[in-house]
Amino acid sequence: LQVPGTTTNVNIKNSAPQMPFISSPSAVCNNLTIENAASLSIDDQASTLTIYGNFNNTNPAANSLNHSAGVVTMGGSSTQYLNCGTNSANNDFYNLTINNSSATGVILQSSVTVTGALTLTDGYMTIAGANPFNIPNGNLLTLTAGASCSPSNTTTGAGSAISFVDGPITKIGNTAFVFPVGNVSVGSFPGAYWLPIGIGAPSLVTDAFTAWYHSAQPTASAATFSGINDSITYPALHRIAKVSTVEYWDLN
Repeated sequence: LQVPGTTTNVNIKNSAPQMPFISSPSAVCNNLTIENAASLSIDDQASTLTIYGNFNNTNPAANSLNHSAGVVTMGGSSTQYLNCGTNSANNDFYNLTINNSSATGVILQSSVTVTGALTLTDGYMTIAGANPFNIPNGNLLTLTAGASCSPSNTTTGAGSAISFVDGPITKIGNTAFVFPVGNVSVGSFPGAYWLPIGIGAPSLVTDAFTAWYHSAQPTASAATFSGINDSITYPALHRIAKVSTVEYWDLN
């Protein structure tokens, strides 16, 4: 039996006599693929799995990734791809850490759900396939009720200038939350922009809010906002004084 190292590609096959469990610290691999009808379980608080390549779950069955404790870290030094397949809500991560030292970070090729803690140490999370015109029909990063994001505080916000989410992130629950959003832009304003946005505590544990930051001009021009400088219609404290032409947030 070979114990995987940092350069070992692991394919979990449906023909394996026993599906693997990770219940100890310091497990590592390069690429990790869960094939159709195969599964992987990570079920101990001390469990750690660091992936230095790509993660690809091709099994759509629920709990093909059974991650109920411990931490999975995307810890590569070049672009990594994370694909949870077509049933990501039922193949979720418990604690997921992003610690990628490359300029591009981790690219999400599917929706990803985190039920414990999302830790943004280093590297961006870019959500490929996100739909700016119909967010629910594109890929999403979702944190369920009770899930958290770190680093996070009321002064600096969630995430950091070197690690944030570029794309839509949904938070479910009835607690206040700061969305660790930003944008890695190669357009008119190239660079990495970390600009979190927060919400107060919603009423219901089932409430869901989605946030997405764009370093681009809003779809509607400033001229379409009726009454923008209308001091009679809108008291000074409630008027829209200016609409940016270079950035905006979606929050809904």
